[in-house]
Amino acid sequence: IAAERKRAPSGIPKPPAKVLKLAKIVRSQVDQFRRQHKDYDQLFEMWLGVFRHDLCRDAEWYAAAELEYRCRVRRCQKEVGTYHEVTANQTVSLARLLHEQGKYSEAATVYRLAIGRWKRVSAADGIRQRILYWLESELENCAGHRPQGLPPEVWAG
Repeated sequence: IAAERKRAPSGIPKPPAKVLKLAKIVRSQVDQFRRQHKDYDQLFEMWLGVFRHDLCRDAEWYAAAELEYRCRVRRCQKEVGTYHEVTANQTVSLARLLHEQGKYSEAATVYRLAIGRWKRVSAADGIRQRILYWLESELENCAGHRPQGLPPEVWAG
């Protein structure tokens, strides 16, 4: 901050003392954390990924996530089979990612695939029926170009 103050034009007001004190505390905490965690760079990348997943989904994030989700589906198909619960769940995740981006036609295709997989998954009927109901409502949302997560009774009335 001190170096930035020297570079800053003189017309810009100096930050309040409280802000400067907080900045010094944050710098101190970061330095301490870096000394205690030799894997700081990995931790930083991991938490940046969490932040981007939760709060900053830009085109770059979506492209990488879509590629990763497709790979997960293929890997699950190879390792545990097409009609396994994990494969079905990964298929749903891909469909939801496509839906979130407004890729309704492609999302609908993947939702249909997920529905077909869930129909053959070994699960309690009550659980399977709830999941199928939810997936069918998401499929209807895609058909109507509506965002995900709205059950039929919300948009029907």
